[in-house]
Amino acid sequence: MKQSNLLSFAILIALSSISHSRPINDTLLDEYDYIIVGGGASGLTVANRLSEDSDVTVLVLEAGPVDQDEEWMRVPFFVGNDPQPPANALSGHLDYDWHLGTEPQTYLDGKTRHYPLGRGLGGGTLVNGLLWNRGNVDDYNDWATLGNDGWSWDDMLPYFQKSEAFSYDVSPESATSQYSIDCDHSVHGTSGPVNVSYQAYFYGATENFYSGLNELGVPLAGDTNAGLSAGASFLPMGIDATAKTRSDARRSHYDPNAARDNLYVFTGQFVTRLNLEGVTQPDDEPTVGDFSVGLGSQQGFKISDILDGLTENLNIFNIFPGDGLGDFNGFWAKRSAEPQEPNQSPPRQRKQKRDNDLPNIRISGVEFATDASSPRRNVTARRDVILAAGAIHTTTLLQLSGIGDSSFLTQHGISTAIDLPGVGNNYQDHFMIATNNPFGNTSYVGPKGFGDTATDDANRNAFWDTHSGPWTAGPPNGVAFPSLKSMSPANTTTIANAARVASPGQYLTDGLDATVIAGWERQKAILVDALDNANRSQFEVLNDNAGHFTYSVMRPFSRGTVRIKSRNPFDVPLIDPRYGANPTDLSFLSEALRFNHRLMATDAMRALQPDEKYPTPAQVADDAQLLGVVKEAIFTEYHPTGTASMLPLELGGVVDGRLKVYGTQNLKIVDSSVMPMIPAAHLQACVYGVAEKAADLIKEDNKNAPETNVDSGAGGGDGGNDSSHDSVSNPWEDLVDTAHGMLGMIKDSADQWRDAATGH
Repeated sequence: MKQSNLLSFAILIALSSISHSRPINDTLLDEYDYIIVGGGASGLTVANRLSEDSDVTVLVLEAGPVDQDEEWMRVPFFVGNDPQPPANALSGHLDYDWHLGTEPQTYLDGKTRHYPLGRGLGGGTLVNGLLWNRGNVDDYNDWATLGNDGWSWDDMLPYFQKSEAFSYDVSPESATSQYSIDCDHSVHGTSGPVNVSYQAYFYGATENFYSGLNELGVPLAGDTNAGLSAGASFLPMGIDATAKTRSDARRSHYDPNAARDNLYVFTGQFVTRLNLEGVTQPDDEPTVGDFSVGLGSQQGFKISDILDGLTENLNIFNIFPGDGLGDFNGFWAKRSAEPQEPNQSPPRQRKQKRDNDLPNIRISGVEFATDASSPRRNVTARRDVILAAGAIHTTTLLQLSGIGDSSFLTQHGISTAIDLPGVGNNYQDHFMIATNNPFGNTSYVGPKGFGDTATDDANRNAFWDTHSGPWTAGPPNGVAFPSLKSMSPANTTTIANAARVASPGQYLTDGLDATVIAGWERQKAILVDALDNANRSQFEVLNDNAGHFTYSVMRPFSRGTVRIKSRNPFDVPLIDPRYGANPTDLSFLSEALRFNHRLMATDAMRALQPDEKYPTPAQVADDAQLLGVVKEAIFTEYHPTGTASMLPLELGGVVDGRLKVYGTQNLKIVDSSVMPMIPAAHLQACVYGVAEKAADLIKEDNKNAPETNVDSGAGGGDGGNDSSHDSVSNPWEDLVDTAHGMLGMIKDSADQWRDAATGH
């Protein structure tokens, strides 16, 4: 066969196997069956599952951009941070971060904290720490205990399995074999969208870390994804088992399904309001500045503000004070308040004046815009509007639309459509402290041993050419989830008793509705009981193998708030985690720092010659100094939850067990804001599991809905709003796009036929 005929035949094969992929930001239709607000882990999971039905149309609106395959994002070693950000960059996440800050943390040191939050098609999975675990069995049984039938561990496990394509390498040269990593295959899935595997590289300090933990009575926990025990464990990560690259929500749930005619994705679009039938809101909005397309006024800080004055490389986990390190001097740090002590008396309760009967409002669609200066556009939902914008922006969108605490909405001139006092309350986060214990043993090579051009080039080549070497792993590859009993056996009872005797609502914010306080009291009882359980993780300890050990509180007692600042949707949200508002949390971290001091003194860790620079042994030995360290060093672990909790109404709930917002017909929430109590885990696996279950619930709720005639042609936008924003499909451009997409397959097919013809 002639070579030209071989090529022609290869082209025919490629053409027959390729379907046209709808471009992102293609033609906007007038209406869709489902509108999903947010294109992160939860939004893209639900979009994928709903669009499996070719008879429905699905629209995803995402405020952030589409990533450009940046090396620092794809390579696990960089943990989602550009190692050399431009001087004018707002953070190491560059354009893939909302660049927010908290309100001044008055129960700590009165200062604000930087608040990283993923932004882009893929959300936080583009820049997170990759770690993959689910928490304890009882984390989900607690959800069911709070009144959520169908959300126990046994109910959730099939969805955790459905979400993942777990790979376990048993070859002798693999890290799983070399380190005898335990795996319970019965709790993992192998055919899901998200690639999950163990990293291929471990630093030597991991062994020292685990041995030191064992010396102090913290056991090895086996496969923590089985949810049965607390202790040290190798965690799988969201990493492709073959390529060793980051496995994010876009590449897992959207890219493989981009050819579906019924799946539409628009990026750079900020949803400003939900359209509620029969409800109008004031059109006038306070004016705020607009700082970038799609970003609104949610201004952050320049990375140069942080790097200025640092005496050593930026810790991948945290920016911690002391020892000559630079302070947080950016935009947000200029806002501060006087520190205060935790409330010693119950908060004022708002008298309940709500109607017992909620309305039954239909959400007709959403309003959105590119930025604060752009025209607002509207799109209609035939079935459901689904919020997947995360615990911060889902909350503010509800409030802007008149769904929330009526007394708060009235303060901003917003008409109350549905009085739900739980909106924006019950905020929870895993907050952490980073310690600094640089290793003096010069024979040990950790992540900071890399950095010169020759080594970087060698590691880069190993990663891309053979998928091996340090770049295949993030520096935090030694992890433990200890219980309070294993880390502080002498003080467990004292801490638990102090938490138990707090009066109802003590340490909560003033003016809360009685239902929100009742919900907290139910949660507090569960939290206190868990403290005495050796199998319930109260902490996470992360080892970055460069001398930094971070201690995070997995089951916090403090509850914070998320609020809009004004009626303008582009105004910055007010995020107040209220770290330290409940002194029990400060006790946890004081115990953690004492534990760190003991850990550095173990035989295993002494071999690395750690130098306890922060906190110093003198600070650890003095209770007052230690509390001061805790208050200045607390930082977020980037896991906001709970602000639209799945709870009964009488406990301050916002959504029911089917994730429908109370008082609505068709508004669903599928992100971490619905978690009534935060799991003791990194949240990406948890969010994927919740979203998988949410998709099934939404399908069930709509199984009797009338079928829709899916029209993939031009819809012309919403008729009255700046139709110039709506791109129109060009058949010639489509042909060119398709041709470009086929080139790789054509070449592969041609090579195969040529090799066959020549006998190679």
